Amino acid sequence: MRIGRKAGKTHAVEQRRFGEHNQFARETDRFADCISADRQPHTPGDEELHDTKLRKAIYQAARGSRADKLPTVQDLDTTRGPAPQMEG
Repeated sequence: MRIGRKAGKTHAVEQRRFGEHNQFARETDRFADCISADRQPHTPGDEELHDTKLRKAIYQAARGSRADKLPTVQDLDTTRGPAPQMEG
């Protein structure tokens, strides 16, 4: 990742490297583990459905189309299950 910063006439570019990982693959694996172990997943299906609708609206807007109006989400994180263990 390249990060550019400008302060007055001074300009700096910083290069940062992050380890590779696939967030969606990890989440899918965790979800499958929860099903196998009969545990509640951290990210519920309703939230993923809302995220999918949100992505669709973003793509529609980017194409210049009128995006679907999405309902306001109330009470964030009320449907979440227990947090997964952090991976090192």
